[in-house]
Amino acid sequence: MPGKTKEQLEAEIAELQAKMRDMDEQLAARDAALAKTNQDGWLISTPNTLYSGVTAKVKFENGHAFIPATWKDAEAVVNQLVGDFGYKAERMTGQAPATQASKPLGMEALVKEGAR
Repeated sequence: MPGKTKEQLEAEIAELQAKMRDMDEQLAARDAALAKTNQDGWLISTPNTLYSGVTAKVKFENGHAFIPATWKDAEAVVNQLVGDFGYKAERMTGQAPATQASKPLGMEALVKEGAR
């Protein structure tokens, strides 16, 4: 990191903190989608985390949707969303997956992460 000014480092830290906030918001949206159900099915995520709308008859909120396994042709719809639209699908079994606790990272971790 030699050659970087204090202002450049502060800007880099601010950018990394903004990325962390965005990731935390994505995790919160995912958990909120999962909390709506305790069914087996698929959690679908769009590349655009701000997307709210309907695709292939599936309603998305904040880039996430849940397709219950009991839906008629559920697997075909999941395959269509993944194959045709590039969405990601995660199989759920009635419980939210264990996620790492969102513990705040120290400034050292932020700077190390930015240096990669």
